[in-house]
Amino acid sequence: MELKDFLQVYDDVWNPEVVGNFIRYLNDCKKEFKQTYIVGAHKGVIDRNIRRAEELNLFRDSPSLSKVHWHNLLFSTFIKGIDKYKQDTGYLDTSIRCITHIGVLRYEKTGFYNLHVDHCLQHPRILSFIYLLNNDYEGGELSFYFPKEKKHETIAVRPNRLIIWPSAFLFPHGVRPVTRGVRYTAIGWAS
Repeated sequence: MELKDFLQVYDDVWNPEVVGNFIRYLNDCKKEFKQTYIVGAHKGVIDRNIRRAEELNLFRDSPSLSKVHWHNLLFSTFIKGIDKYKQDTGYLDTSIRCITHIGVLRYEKTGFYNLHVDHCLQHPRILSFIYLLNNDYEGGELSFYFPKEKKHETIAVRPNRLIIWPSAFLFPHGVRPVTRGVRYTAIGWAS
């Protein structure tokens, strides 16, 4: 297997009607999204030169039953994704204990995230998840950089697409600037 084989893409994860309902819910929650922080070496600061996005965190113990519902659906989706990922890649890491975070990112026009990796000392992550929800925007492509080949690999924007990869230093990735519209993605990590 090559390194790129550990970057897996799964399409048509949910019924399209469910995806549409989720996007409508997110549009209704627009005011609840907060600026995203940078973690790791940046120690939890907001730096709009590194990342320009807003996040809505979803918790299973939220007072909002709607947030609990969407958290639980994403949690189940990510757990099923881990099983499929292990089957497709032969990934044998048995130390995965739980999904440690679930949220939704909102990138408006000019929103982006520079190349980064998801694992750091403060947040030891094993697998990363990005679930693309919509495609009625331009730009905002998810791009991975593979140093050995010295090239970027861009994941095509397609709604209802789940991307899973190891969170380690071997998978630097970023989000190119959104040039029109609003990009919604659900994110999560397994530890």
